[in-house]
Amino acid sequence: MHTPIVRWISVTEFAVAHNFGVDEVITRIHRGNLNGVVIGARWYVLDELVSLHIPDRSHPERATLWIAATRDGPHLKAGCDTTVELNLVYDDTIRTAVGKLFGPANVRPDRPIDITLGTDTWIIDPSLQGELLGALLEWQVEVELGDLLVQYAPRPAN
Repeated sequence: MHTPIVRWISVTEFAVAHNFGVDEVITRIHRGNLNGVVIGARWYVLDELVSLHIPDRSHPERATLWIAATRDGPHLKAGCDTTVELNLVYDDTIRTAVGKLFGPANVRPDRPIDITLGTDTWIIDPSLQGELLGALLEWQVEVELGDLLVQYAPRPAN
């Protein structure tokens, strides 16, 4: 059984992993776009906010999505108060969610947006939008291009 991972990592580690400057990460924490905390005079960021697991690779259209969040009704903001677990089936609502998370003209929204996941509509804070987009986009590629990815696998590097 796959279980989601919620962990705190140093701002430096997070910055390197996401191609940000350390100052930019701290600015995002202050703006409320990332969850951060000072522990022992060092900044840490909540990482692994969204996790998607496909239990049966022969049916990639079925997956479980976990979101580490602070929840207020349908409003979800990055946090570790609760883990929202959703059993999903890949369909047009997932494609629509990916499109909304990309935003108009491929500029991610800087405000909460509503998206439907499963049978529920959620209001997703910007602090979760990037992580959620990454998980759903990876799932979209797996479902829609999976056979092509196997057929045209990259050649090993020399």
